[in-house]
Amino acid sequence: MSVDHWLRRLEKALRDGERDRILDPAAAVGLVVFAPVVSTSAVVVTAAGFLRVSGASIGRAGDLAIPLGLLNLVVSFAVVNAVLAYLLVRGVNFHLERSERFFRALAEVLYEAGMISRRRYLTVTRKLGELARVERMDEILWAVAGLVTLGLSCLYVLCRVYWRMHRHERKEVAIVELLGEHLEAGLEMRRCVSYEGVGSYALLSLLLPPVYPLLVYRVFRDLDRHLAAHRAFERELVERVFS
Repeated sequence: MSVDHWLRRLEKALRDGERDRILDPAAAVGLVVFAPVVSTSAVVVTAAGFLRVSGASIGRAGDLAIPLGLLNLVVSFAVVNAVLAYLLVRGVNFHLERSERFFRALAEVLYEAGMISRRRYLTVTRKLGELARVERMDEILWAVAGLVTLGLSCLYVLCRVYWRMHRHERKEVAIVELLGEHLEAGLEMRRCVSYEGVGSYALLSLLLPPVYPLLVYRVFRDLDRHLAAHRAFERELVERVFS
């Protein structure tokens, strides 16, 4: 295929970068913490008010409204975590696919333009094969699992997604180093996802539920930083290589 074909593929991958985002970390924590609390409070107040208007005593209204509120708390927490798992897995899957397309188009452009040797091109292509083999997760399946397990499966989703991104990031950084070394362009992608600590957070979340929002924040923060670093790298690459 011609250089123009791969340039168009590269341009499309760059445009897709604007959609390569996940939920803001603060918004993710707010969703987990406040959505169940706010909805439960609204259900309790509404139910108690309705019962009082219907003539029930304060004690009777409380006896009926509070269990209803607790049920709503559990259900709303499950729903929120199902949504969280869906957004997280969908966002990461999109990034995995876009990243592979971007680096493949980039390698083809550089090779067809004679900017990298055939040996370096084949090395990068082999690394891209490893990048493409990073396992994708089914967002619908894990959203349903989050709902059915009342949010408990989201601990697993957070850890598994994080570790997948850790492996994926290592492969991306290796590809960037290969290209930067050959082009002598000083290309660099800062690593943002570290393996340590996430499993400990998940274990603590089982024992101490207040730790769970910290786990959510940690995972979304690091993934958000990685995606931002990826977009910054792409802009820098275009400026340096294609200027």
